[in-house]
Amino acid sequence: VWQEEFLEVIESNKITICDSVAGVGKSATALYYACREYLTDPTKKIVFVRTPAEVGFDRLGFLPGEANMQDKLGPHFESTKILIEQFIGKAKFEADLNKRILLTVPNFCLGATRENCIYLLDEVQLLQPLILKLLLERIGQDTKTIVMGSSGQLYADAKGRNAMRDARKRFFKEDGSKKYKDIGFYKFPIEAVMRDSVVMDIIRAYEDENA
Repeated sequence: VWQEEFLEVIESNKITICDSVAGVGKSATALYYACREYLTDPTKKIVFVRTPAEVGFDRLGFLPGEANMQDKLGPHFESTKILIEQFIGKAKFEADLNKRILLTVPNFCLGATRENCIYLLDEVQLLQPLILKLLLERIGQDTKTIVMGSSGQLYADAKGRNAMRDARKRFFKEDGSKKYKDIGFYKFPIEAVMRDSVVMDIIRAYEDENA
């Protein structure tokens, strides 16, 4: 039921901001919507943007300079690829990757205008507010934008980051109502977490600290 509510908000707005804890299915639901539109309209693109981030001070995903960019970014998009393949099939995904399906990072978005696409910005709590502004300024005609993240979830140094928390203050009033008619908001309840029930208790235990 929560996924259906999220889809309704996406349908009725040009930009949807979803600030929800991990494990509720926000990325899967947004990708389902994107893939549905992609299959319905043969001209529609999917543009998925995520900033690569290491966990804490570890550098487990580091690859040496000789590795090409696709190799370096590959691990950061693995879960995204799996979901898209589930929705449209592996063959179609591989055929349209880097054509109608773009998996990219904020640094590669400078100068681009995202027209006629489903534009997904993921893990935006890891971005600086002005980087999110830059990404949103890329929106062109006939584009639906979905901004996702968890303002209480920062793995690395949070200084100057958390564009999600900043965006909520800029685009919505304190009571959560809209400031702008084409920008909507959705938050999954903790009860929507699809992992073990103990995860709900963990989230509640940390909520006050991250508020």
